[in-house]
Amino acid sequence: MQKIILIFFILLSQKIMASALIDLNYIMFTDKNTVETDTSTTSTKSLYNVGLGFSIDAKKSFYFGWGIYNVLTKDDVNQQKNNYSTQDMGPYFRYEFGKKMYFLGLTYGIQTKTAFDTGGTSEEWLSTNYLVQLGINPEIADGFCVNFVFNYFSGSTKKKVISDVQTDVTYSKAFMSPSIGLSYKW
Repeated sequence: MQKIILIFFILLSQKIMASALIDLNYIMFTDKNTVETDTSTTSTKSLYNVGLGFSIDAKKSFYFGWGIYNVLTKDDVNQQKNNYSTQDMGPYFRYEFGKKMYFLGLTYGIQTKTAFDTGGTSEEWLSTNYLVQLGINPEIADGFCVNFVFNYFSGSTKKKVISDVQTDVTYSKAFMSPSIGLSYKW
């Protein structure tokens, strides 16, 4: 189904002479804190996203397509681990404004693969997630832009699975970070 949608957008963009864009962003950071000899924390967080969109208006300000993103957080407090990872994909929307210098992006994760692990039993979360981006993308060469982006990720679940046993829960995870990346428009 995803391939059919992608082929449809490619054919549609050629028919109406629409422009296209591919967007790539990444961030990773680690923080280590030792307050006393028996208290230490380590935190590693990373986020990447890839979006492919085609313009859907004459001014080439609105783009619609498909996006993939990954969020990974690893926290270790006094050797107690707390790991969260999600790989999501779904519809991608981007609106450019201010002479196409600024943009607002949204990827809604309709197909998610989310795992949570506290060092013991791993949980699978049946969830829906989304990634909102607000950024600036100055052009550095013909069609190439560098992206400076503020990302907001939100994921929530009402069901978790442990060893094929499904349980009703109410969990959520939010993550905010900057990122840097490249986009290309043609």
